[in-house]
Amino acid sequence: MIAVMGVLAGNGGPTGIAAWANDKAEWLQSILDLPHGIPRKDVFRRVLIALNPEAFQSCFHTWTSGFAEDAWKSTGVGRPILSVDGKRPVAATIRPKE
Repeated sequence: MIAVMGVLAGNGGPTGIAAWANDKAEWLQSILDLPHGIPRKDVFRRVLIALNPEAFQSCFHTWTSGFAEDAWKSTGVGRPILSVDGKRPVAATIRPKE
């Protein structure tokens, strides 16, 4: 879970994920059961190497599709925008200079 969140936050590779996780340690420990603390980069490296990319992609798609379906049921929007960073989308418009 930490690796997925780290990648979604823009970190690539075990070193970046571990650095992000250490920066967010207090928050991560408040939402996840981490009896041994935040894993080190070597742990992330071993886990990422062991993953089967096709199986992970299939599971990730199924997991995120559930979010989209729940959002559609609650909003009625066919293709809702799912925020993964806690920000809400805003209209991108060009405003005239005053």
